[in-house]
Amino acid sequence: LMDRLPIHLRDADLYGVSSEDHYVRVHTSHGDHMLLMRLADVDDLARPLSGLSPHRSWWVTEGGVDRVTKQKGKSVLILKDGTEVPVSRTGARTLKDAGWLI
Repeated sequence: LMDRLPIHLRDADLYGVSSEDHYVRVHTSHGDHMLLMRLADVDDLARPLSGLSPHRSWWVTEGGVDRVTKQKGKSVLILKDGTEVPVSRTGARTLKDAGWLI
């Protein structure tokens, strides 16, 4: 996945990936970039990093999460770059099973 990014982003830490129509936005420690690809392909391309999908339009790495907060009764992941990632009900169960949420 990182090989598909511009050179200045390739050595950055990967925080997460969000889908936007037919593109994905890759969020890193050095900024973000749009790529033409499916979110479904991210998990395989991001190896050896492991990550989870807290929402159908997101995939995040555990190391990219700064903190978990609650907004209006729903969990929200805050990435290290300040990006807020929604957590769906299904995503909350996935994150709980993985030990990301208490």
